[in-house]
Amino acid sequence: MASFTDKPKIPLLGNSGSETYASFGTWKGSFSSALVRHGCGVYSSLDVSELPVAFPTDPKQATSSTTQQRYEETVAMFEGKFKISNKWELEGKSEQAYALLHEAVAKNPKLTGLIEKPDLKGNFIAAFAAIEAAIVDDSDEAARELKEQVLDKLKQGHTPDEIRDAIDLAECSNGHLRTVVFRLSLSG
Repeated sequence: MASFTDKPKIPLLGNSGSETYASFGTWKGSFSSALVRHGCGVYSSLDVSELPVAFPTDPKQATSSTTQQRYEETVAMFEGKFKISNKWELEGKSEQAYALLHEAVAKNPKLTGLIEKPDLKGNFIAAFAAIEAAIVDDSDEAARELKEQVLDKLKQGHTPDEIRDAIDLAECSNGHLRTVVFRLSLSG
């Protein structure tokens, strides 16, 4: 029986080495929640373009009062929402989030090897971006694999039901691939 003192579990990102965009999306939702539960909520959006790379620096000679006000609001948000008051605490959260990410991919040798590269080690944002790119950016490879699967099913299909199954697989997977390619075109 679990208690409130038990350490929250980290959702694992498969060990098959062939994660799909859909399974990655589901995992991202669970991992985002895990980051919050482990005190790394500052990274919970999991949108690499929105994650904080550095703690805001004080504009010593602000050109306008709006620049100073924006700085003060950002610092207040970091302190109030995330309990982070300086760059060292933010770096500590990045390292803690990296450790959680490493734990999440521990059973996947391909992804573990990817984030253990020296330039990614300890840097949550860079490591997460590398994992996302490795899974999401493989749409051409996924299309080739889908084509092979559908052709195999069609070759093995001797009854109308088996042929319908192959057609259903193709239609479902094509919809999934269109979504992946559309999202890639929006982000690229």
